[in-house]
Amino acid sequence: MARRKSKKSGLFSFFSKSKKRNRTKTEINWRVTFSILGMIVITAGIGAGLFYLNRYVNRIRLGREVESVKLMGVPDWVNRRLEEKLYDTALAGLDVLKINEQTARVVQQNIEANFHWLDNPVVQVKNDTVQISGEWRKPLGLVKIGSDKFYIDSELVVLNFIPEPQLPIVRIRGLGGYDIPGAGNAWTRQDLAAAIEILSRLDKMDRMVTPDNPLLAEIETIDVSNFNGRDNKDFAHIIMYARDNTEIIWGAELGSWQRNLEATDQEKIGRLYNYYKEKGTLLGNVKYIDLRNLQDKIYQPIDKY
Repeated sequence: MARRKSKKSGLFSFFSKSKKRNRTKTEINWRVTFSILGMIVITAGIGAGLFYLNRYVNRIRLGREVESVKLMGVPDWVNRRLEEKLYDTALAGLDVLKINEQTARVVQQNIEANFHWLDNPVVQVKNDTVQISGEWRKPLGLVKIGSDKFYIDSELVVLNFIPEPQLPIVRIRGLGGYDIPGAGNAWTRQDLAAAIEILSRLDKMDRMVTPDNPLLAEIETIDVSNFNGRDNKDFAHIIMYARDNTEIIWGAELGSWQRNLEATDQEKIGRLYNYYKEKGTLLGNVKYIDLRNLQDKIYQPIDKY
């Protein structure tokens, strides 16, 4: 005689089957999800691989073609990364590098339009090579606005940021208002011009007096927040800060020393370099160096600069 299944047993069997079905459905959902994720990862990997492969192939192509392109008169401070940027820009749009006048014109146009570090570029064909020459713009100041940063040269021209760790580039702070032109254009504003003019003088002195140990390498920032006394006429108009935060109190902008009853610009520079040569550094000796005060005798490292 067959035994009857109890209601409890039938109910248990129902729930077991239901759980099994739910578990199977969940497992299928997870498998589908992981499959999709796997496909996304694989697709992204292939895309990244193709991207870097393309860059690698382009670099090989560029390497071969660079043998036919020569940069003439490149300053010592120009690093390899900046040279490669010039090559990339110059050869843009050229699938095959033919050594002829048409190629020279394309290269010239590319540089003039997109590589602002080289002023007055000259591209010509000589001895089976495309030769590129021009006047390199040397950055003196660095401006940071939010996450953006760019360089300024001695003519106030804005340059795209490309790391130049071997150059003593000083950050400029305290600029009032931001109306920034595009790269390759001059940013003509008085407070910026005042900072760059001081940095240009110091850069020239470094090359003449301390070429192996430039003073500018120890200066981190130049602050023009109080340019022309716009915040407080009784405070120094321009202050520089060394890497250890030592204040170098410059005072009024160049050419305004007499109106502000300060030492002359030449005396300020002489005093600063005399201190630097005597101490061997601007760091770790004093809290501040005040260049404004008048004094009878000024020791100058050279008579003229």
